[in-house]
Amino acid sequence: MNRGIAPILMIVACWGLCGSAALAQDQFPSKAVTLVVPYATGGATDVMANVSRLPSQDGRAHVKSRVRFTTPAGPMQCAARWMADTDGAVFRIAASGGTWIPQESLLLDAEQALSSLRRLDPPAPAPEPTLKDAVKPKRTWWPFS
Repeated sequence: MNRGIAPILMIVACWGLCGSAALAQDQFPSKAVTLVVPYATGGATDVMANVSRLPSQDGRAHVKSRVRFTTPAGPMQCAARWMADTDGAVFRIAASGGTWIPQESLLLDAEQALSSLRRLDPPAPAPEPTLKDAVKPKRTWWPFS
């Protein structure tokens, strides 16, 4: 009978000790907590974005976005036009300024710049190097070559 009760008493005693430690702790946080931020202040806060898809033109996807945010210099805004070309290249034309500039004016500037955008022909790809062209570097630090 004693052998059956001893493990149970040991479990109850351990449980009681563990429970008393948890009861002794204060509610967190019981005092002010200081956060140390590893970067300087000055980033944008209060960011609000509005993105909308526009009709495709010549097989290219078009999107417009408007972003309002606050910086240490004051409230700012940005209007952007995005275009995905048929080969997958994405272009972003943006105009930004203070909140006193009408967003329609910023968006009009971005749209005019996008309408005048002309891609340059991409450069011809370089020929693939061959083993004959490869130069084996000398390893002066390796005595067994």
